[in-house]
Amino acid sequence: MPHQKVIIGGVIREKVQHNILDIANVVKETVKSSNCSEMLVQSSKTFAANEIRIFECEKTLKKMGVLVTHLGFQLESVKRNMEDVSGVNDQIKAIIKTESGE
Repeated sequence: MPHQKVIIGGVIREKVQHNILDIANVVKETVKSSNCSEMLVQSSKTFAANEIRIFECEKTLKKMGVLVTHLGFQLESVKRNMEDVSGVNDQIKAIIKTESGE
């Protein structure tokens, strides 16, 4: 009988140890999946924040495009005005020549 108690005690001890290891593995996997969920939530928040930043950048780029277009119009206007000034300078020189030649 004492021999049977040792065998039964050893078997029970092995089963308890096996069950404890199984529980530890379940806890470890639960914690791991919990961390995965937290990381997924954090990634979603970061993605949403970046999406907003991208949208704002797109709006800013469109505004900059409009500004570039307007600057192009202004540059053309300045060029036309410079040509007009050059023509006026030529006319003034011609008038001065005529007056001094009289």
